[in-house]
Amino acid sequence: MILIIDGNNVIGKRKTSVSDWRIVRKNFIQEMAKYVAKTGRKVKIVFDGIEDSNYPDGIIFKGVQIFYAKPGKDADERIKSMIRNVSYSRDITVVSSDRDLRSYVMGQGAKVLTREYFRSEFQKLSKTEETENKESNPIVDDIKEWLNFFGLSEKNKEETKPVKE
Repeated sequence: MILIIDGNNVIGKRKTSVSDWRIVRKNFIQEMAKYVAKTGRKVKIVFDGIEDSNYPDGIIFKGVQIFYAKPGKDADERIKSMIRNVSYSRDITVVSSDRDLRSYVMGQGAKVLTREYFRSEFQKLSKTEETENKESNPIVDDIKEWLNFFGLSEKNKEETKPVKE
């Protein structure tokens, strides 16, 4: 399964400078790399605008492949082209809330998720991971167990303090 994300559509509109956009994109790419690590899905992000030299067109960063719209075109056109050039579009899911793009994608037999749905699913996945991390920390639990075994825990330290007479 391949997930193609309309990058700017999912990030949302912001009034920022070019350097700020680079930071926003970088953060989004890093979040999607975490998504890839958690789900094992192939992710491709297509951005509108100027190519970032730190993430050039076609580069794969931690399982996330980054693309940019061709000069004079937008990300929607690049995504449409990507779908046209695959042999089996049913393995593709596009994340975008752009009606025209969604209509085209479904017409080609691919699946569509709105950005809102994808964001909510991503947040659920992130919250599940946070909960799992809070519930158990095997390293800390093991250390406490060994400290108790050797009589070095805080509890045992209090019990072994010398008594003043």
